Amino acid sequence: MNISRRTAAAATMFAATAVVAAAAWAQAAWPEEDAAAEKRRYIAAVDAVCHDAERQTDTERFPVDTAQQQVAELARSAIAMKAAIGRIAAIRPPEEDAEQVNARFLEPARLIATDLSGYAEQARTALDRHDLEAVQRIVDQSLQPDPRERAMRAFATTYGFVICAGQEAASQ
Repeated sequence: MNISRRTAAAATMFAATAVVAAAAWAQAAWPEEDAAAEKRRYIAAVDAVCHDAERQTDTERFPVDTAQQQVAELARSAIAMKAAIGRIAAIRPPEEDAEQVNARFLEPARLIATDLSGYAEQARTALDRHDLEAVQRIVDQSLQPDPRERAMRAFATTYGFVICAGQEAASQ
């Protein structure tokens, strides 16, 4: 390693240390403000994922008039929900909220998505058999109120989510 590379490496290390120290100082100086800002950023990022998932299953863009369209919508919803959960899980919540967010939001969402995938598979099988009554029964069953979803959305509302809580943002 020559002198200029060593100097550059030392300067980079010093700069990185200074940034970390400044961030630690800022968090220590204004912990409540930083915690609130971190939560707002987390909520905005997660709501953006939910908004994207909603767009993927928008019934105005994807009509659901026929049994085939209903089955396709059910499958699209299951896929969109699983993908959204994966994206949300990759967003780090504020440390003090992580356990609660996981237990009351992500875990119920994973279970609901698994159920939705099961309904989609059952509906596809019924459609393949040309059993339109069974398709309708399965679709109707998938739309029944789910206490886990109600609890998950109640938590989401309390936490501060808008789109993920099933509410429409005023600006949407």
